[in-house]
Amino acid sequence: MDCLSSSYYYNDISDRKDLRSEAHTVDGKSGWLLVSEIYVNNHPGVKGDQIAIVVVDTGREGKLSIFVSEAPIGDAGRISAVNTALDSLKVEP
Repeated sequence: MDCLSSSYYYNDISDRKDLRSEAHTVDGKSGWLLVSEIYVNNHPGVKGDQIAIVVVDTGREGKLSIFVSEAPIGDAGRISAVNTALDSLKVEP
C-alpha cells in the first residue's frame, strides 16, 4: 500500500485510513488482504480512492500473485464490484 499510495497517482495525499488488514484465502491458497482509503488534497469534488490489495502465495517457488483495485471513496457501485471481484478470485495452475 505504501508503494501504491506514494506513486504519481497520489501526489498530494492528505490521509490514509486502513479499513481491513487480514489473512485472506483465495481458492484455498493463503494470502493477505489490505483495504485502505487514500485521501487527497487539491482535487475539488474528489475525496480519494478506496484501494484493495490481495497478495497470495500460489505455491510457486519464489512467486506471489497480486490483485489491486481502486474505486472512488463513497462510490457504492464500484466498491460493490470490487467486493464481487474479490469473492471471485481464482488461482490458476
